[in-house]
Amino acid sequence: QLFFGSNDSGLSAQQRSQIVFADFPGDETIQLADGEVVPVPEPAAIAATLGLAALIGWRERRRIISISKKMQRLSKAVLPD
Repeated sequence: QLFFGSNDSGLSAQQRSQIVFADFPGDETIQLADGEVVPVPEPAAIAATLGLAALIGWRERRRIISISKKMQRLSKAVLPD
């Protein structure tokens, strides 16, 4: 964690632009209300994260539907109409 001052007016935009985070692909930073300076992720990283979340959600939805269909077939076999 990196703190400058006790509020969001601790650094100017020019000073924040000179901060470089190691092992982080983005070059922009923001300063939070408590004075903490954090890196801003690149739009591609955000898009990749959302895409991965959508893929996992789609896969889980298919899995749940498959389980539901199996349970319905099982209940019909055990409890005939």
